[in-house]
Amino acid sequence: MDDVAENRAILANMLAGVGFSVREATNGLDVLEQANLTPPDLVLTDVMMPDMDGLEVMRAMRQLDKLRAIPIIAVSASVGADDQAKSFAAGANAFLSKPVNQEHLFREVGRGLELSWIYQQAPGPDAETSEVTVTPSAAELLHLYETARTGNMRKMRQLADDLAAGNAQCGQFAARLREFAEAYDSKALVAFVRSYVDEKKGAAA
Repeated sequence: MDDVAENRAILANMLAGVGFSVREATNGLDVLEQANLTPPDLVLTDVMMPDMDGLEVMRAMRQLDKLRAIPIIAVSASVGADDQAKSFAAGANAFLSKPVNQEHLFREVGRGLELSWIYQQAPGPDAETSEVTVTPSAAELLHLYETARTGNMRKMRQLADDLAAGNAQCGQFAARLREFAEAYDSKALVAFVRSYVDEKKGAAA
């Protein structure tokens, strides 16, 4: 649940990309209505919401027999100890800060649903296939790096496509970006882009 469509889309994309069925809600009442109709396996809710906020939603769920045991992950742009304490006191099982890191999200979802993740190993940045002759500018690399760190693989795939379309010489680099994004290997993706950010910095020194 999040009142900002882009925030919902990012989380939905992360989860749908690994096979989850995702339902979105725009406010607290919508969450409770959907959950009462068809209880979900897990709920992600923003803490700060207009009207009925995430804290109220969590308290309400913990008062209802059919929703009481559902794992809840609270999400907030505020990361202070007080914010986390309020979320846990309201009934959250876990707390994530914005922008949500994909690795952290999967870790907490796994804990909440008692899942064991099986990761596909993508080639690392030092593999032979990662040799790239032409790379984006330093500014473009920094933008790619910051996006990679958010774990938004849909956005990364779009950026890879835009890069390939705008500069054919960067096609090999863009293909590597898409390869990591399609494998949902955020660690390898971040490491790959960071290696070229560091290379640019070293060349400019």
